[in-house]
Amino acid sequence: MKVLKTAAIIIVSLIGLVAAAVVVFWWGWIRAPSSQAVCSNVVKVFTTEAKRRGKAMPQLGVDRLHKQCIANAGPGKYEGLVPYARRAKCMARADSMEALEQCGDSGDAVARP
Repeated sequence: MKVLKTAAIIIVSLIGLVAAAVVVFWWGWIRAPSSQAVCSNVVKVFTTEAKRRGKAMPQLGVDRLHKQCIANAGPGKYEGLVPYARRAKCMARADSMEALEQCGDSGDAVARP
């Protein structure tokens, strides 16, 4: 009876470890930032770039860009979860147009047709 109890404890422990590993994998590698976070950063980069070039973006343009970004957010038709998460994380932390363009290597960085 003691052997069965020990075996059950070991099995339950292994199941718990596997579940914990799945959660860590999901949270660390697969989970993408929200569309709101990605698009807010994209808009910030675009407005900063416009200011750098001496052209202020009108609020209407900022609002349209944000709405278009939200509408196009999400994985592309043939893009898996991991490549999408990688691209979205890159876009959420980009601090320049060049960095945003590098995020688009696996797909268009801002909008897809």
